[in-house]
Amino acid sequence: MNTNLGSTIGAAYLGSVGACILYGATLMQGYTYFVNYPNDWLFQKIMVTFLLVMDTMHLIITTVVIYHYCINEFGNKLGLMSVVWSFKLQIVFNVIIVITVQSLYLLRIWKLGRRFNKLWPYIALLIQCGGYVVGILLAVETYKLRTWLELDGMGWVVNATFSTSTGIDIILAASMCYYLHRSKSSFISTNHRIVSIMRYVLATGSLTSASSLCSLITYVIMPNNFVFLGVSFLVTKLYTNSYLVMLNARRSIRGDKDSTLTMKRLANMINGPGNESSDAEVNTKDPLQISSVSYRTRLEESPDVDAKYVHQKNPSSNGVIDIKVSRTEETVFDGTDTKGWNRV
Repeated sequence: MNTNLGSTIGAAYLGSVGACILYGATLMQGYTYFVNYPNDWLFQKIMVTFLLVMDTMHLIITTVVIYHYCINEFGNKLGLMSVVWSFKLQIVFNVIIVITVQSLYLLRIWKLGRRFNKLWPYIALLIQCGGYVVGILLAVETYKLRTWLELDGMGWVVNATFSTSTGIDIILAASMCYYLHRSKSSFISTNHRIVSIMRYVLATGSLTSASSLCSLITYVIMPNNFVFLGVSFLVTKLYTNSYLVMLNARRSIRGDKDSTLTMKRLANMINGPGNESSDAEVNTKDPLQISSVSYRTRLEESPDVDAKYVHQKNPSSNGVIDIKVSRTEETVFDGTDTKGWNRV
């Protein structure tokens, strides 16, 4: 083990500083999510909260590790060679965050994949289970460490961890893009939105896989210093941010909802005061919103009809007009709703 403080404790310190910066981005993404999606799926809210808590605990434990070696053991070479308990606990939080985010991506693939291919989602699940095993082995082997000199003896599990994490990220991103491509329809705007989702998936998947690959490369090239540890401190923050960015991107991908608001306003005018219809009722009657709906109303009951719709008055109808509204709405399945396709 290299005793140069710059490439050992210094590298770990720089990694913790980078982790603090990314943690600020995590908090911003978490705040944006809860503000913009207050009515999101309850399971999704629970998982976002869980990731934020785990990421916070990981940063606290990482800070404790750096404080121990930089302050408590300053100038004590024997103390610097021992593995502190907080470092072992930090690995546990690292593993939990990574496998949680990968499992959430796997859940999306499961929902998309069962519509096209029933076999591949099971294969992806089996691969993910391999990642669980490797992560548990890493945590167990780390807790056996007493000094940094013993780190060479667990090089196999470190290589397996970073390699497995990189491979799983690539498989998940490729699978998601494949199923999204299969989901394309004859609607041009829907296809544009699918392409936008694919870009987000590729960007976030590339970011997480690149961070794991970077940790692997630095460990293989420089196994006698802590440069790979400094990089690994950033991995959990990148995983958490990648998932939150995917969730927060849904509003921009779905686009404007003026059509939905106009339809609701029109239905409220037709039903009259006190009989407003909710979006939930409309979805229950026609989930995909592709049917043609006819309404009849009186001019005196709806004097302020939306100018967006042209009404043809029938002179022989004694003030009664006929309104026929044909509405076609495109849908994209983003994997966040267990009840089926989400409107965009």
